[in-house]
Amino acid sequence: MIPTPKPNTVLPQMAAWILGCAACSAPHHATRGSEAPAPPAASAEVPAPKPIPWTDAFQKSAALVANDVRIEGPVGLIAHVATVSNPEELDRSEKTVPEGFLQVVSVKPGFSGVEIKAQLDRLAIVALGRLTILERVGPADVVVIATGDAYWANPESGEEKRAATLRFDGKIAR
Repeated sequence: MIPTPKPNTVLPQMAAWILGCAACSAPHHATRGSEAPAPPAASAEVPAPKPIPWTDAFQKSAALVANDVRIEGPVGLIAHVATVSNPEELDRSEKTVPEGFLQVVSVKPGFSGVEIKAQLDRLAIVALGRLTILERVGPADVVVIATGDAYWANPESGEEKRAATLRFDGKIAR
């Protein structure tokens, strides 16, 4: 038979042990005045962050269609790009690479006629095979490269371009 301690002696012994451990691990302050100062009052105004410089190259309505489309730009690019998600027909990968944050959306094998839709400011994009978006780490201009039977149109002006490869550059003032 296992002897059981008397109830009136266990709790005081455990309490003494817990308090002893807490006293050994507690920080030792010479005085109470050594504590960190209180944070500033909530009413103090914090200046608004400066807006990130951006290009106006993609502010006019236009459409771009190609087999593959690659969009590259500086930090803040992701805030200007929207993509659709369709996990049944599209594969999506997102990862950090030495150049920055890379997103790739591609049509799953076995599917045809699927469109990868995206928007860069007012440029509507349709990729028929793959869309690559790279938000670079350092300063960079915005570049859109469309390959594979690329077609671009501005509905307002009626201007159109067709080529195996089309490139659009959006310079950012630095």
